[in-house]
Amino acid sequence: MKKYFRLISGLTLIIIFTGTLISCGEKEKEATVRTTVEGKLTNYTRETALFQYESYKLFHNNEKTEVEVSDDGSFKMILNIDSPLKGFFSLGKEPVNIKYEIKTVDGRDSSMQTSTYDFRIVYLYLEPGDSLQMNLDVKDIKNSLTFTGTGLNNNLFVNEEEKLFNDYKHKYLGNYYNITYREPDDYKSTVDELYREKLEYIEQFDRSDPVSDYLKNIYLTRYNYEAVNRKLAYPGSHSMFNDINETALPDNYYDFLNEIGFADEISNKGIGYYYYMNSALKALFEREPAGNDFYDFVKTKLEPKAYYEFLALSLGRDFKKKIYDQFGPECAFPEIARMVKDKYQHLESMLEGNPAPDFTLADVNGKYVSLNDLKGKYIYIDFWATWCGPCKEEIPHLKELEKKYRDRNIHFVSISFDNEKSHEGWLNFVKDNELSGIQLFADSASHNVLSEAFNIQLIPRFVLLDQEGKIVDANAPRPSDEKLVTLLEDLGV
Repeated sequence: MKKYFRLISGLTLIIIFTGTLISCGEKEKEATVRTTVEGKLTNYTRETALFQYESYKLFHNNEKTEVEVSDDGSFKMILNIDSPLKGFFSLGKEPVNIKYEIKTVDGRDSSMQTSTYDFRIVYLYLEPGDSLQMNLDVKDIKNSLTFTGTGLNNNLFVNEEEKLFNDYKHKYLGNYYNITYREPDDYKSTVDELYREKLEYIEQFDRSDPVSDYLKNIYLTRYNYEAVNRKLAYPGSHSMFNDINETALPDNYYDFLNEIGFADEISNKGIGYYYYMNSALKALFEREPAGNDFYDFVKTKLEPKAYYEFLALSLGRDFKKKIYDQFGPECAFPEIARMVKDKYQHLESMLEGNPAPDFTLADVNGKYVSLNDLKGKYIYIDFWATWCGPCKEEIPHLKELEKKYRDRNIHFVSISFDNEKSHEGWLNFVKDNELSGIQLFADSASHNVLSEAFNIQLIPRFVLLDQEGKIVDANAPRPSDEKLVTLLEDLGV
């Protein structure tokens, strides 16, 4: 029998936001639908709460919005949306002692105990047209959180599923214990067992309290790619946790890759599905004959729409002319092409063959160096900072590269994005670590200009220019990547 409300244990608060989400569908403009969430939050003392969410549509990454809550805790939020979204509210944390049982690799039942935090999080899944009511007592969320109205079962499911499969025990087993102590075949069996458990759970829930087909498909897809991702990540993580160079794998370890398939559309699966596809396709590509092109290979594996969506999403981290040119007037999916142009047209100057934006920055001696001063040789630029761990991990590899190409026609330029207050610390770091090459410092104004000009969202970031200061690769391989040496040798550096 269908339930009209259910208590949700171990979870917390929900509040909602108002807003209109822009269409990314295949039509010129999708109609938005009024969607509401209202209720009362007893003993809630703050004026706002932060809601973070993701819409299931192309080019829509995580966003944040502040939500107002009245003095008596009541709220009513109206959304005009054209696609489903999932988000969560985080309302602080409390220290807790957790006890749980695990099955060890030798089959024993073991009791575990740890001191950690109870992160007060409530999840919300909404589809266009939902009218959801929610009430709770912030001081007793475990026994007071209720949902009623349209979308009831969907929201019951996303919260209960999270509580069941993402508790501390599952995190400990999935992120550390099983990876560290289980051998390859045992590890894969454990991953498959969890996958079957999740499938059984969603089917059982859906039989008693039906969820929407859209939501069910999202979770079935996620369960599948999470299992694949865990198997792909295991060899490297097992080696790292056990401090060994390489994990010994049976010859058939990667046979699971032969059984995976890909959806005919990405945008309705969420950005996580793209990252999964990228990892799985690269793992498959590594087993291809050398010399093939990755994106040509991808085209043979995906349906047309999924292929173009994959290319569109790949531009964020691999802004290359070969990919961008796929979205010209002859593109088979003009709406995707329009979205790509809207998002990336201002970066067309960063495509291969275009002149790189000029810069003038001070070196460790206060001498100003400009891009024009460096022309005549290839230029390999490292955007980094002393506070950036991954940046510093590349330094030994960069030193080796500089040593290898010391007498070649190439400049190695490191541009620091450290805060201006850390200028002295940067100077000391350069000196103490005997950094060579051309060391430059970007003040806040230069930092902003360079970030926009080179589309730098994360560091480390590497750019390769030719002797004329033109773009060879705006997202060049890292010094630790053997592909960089191959690229430099092919260019005749």
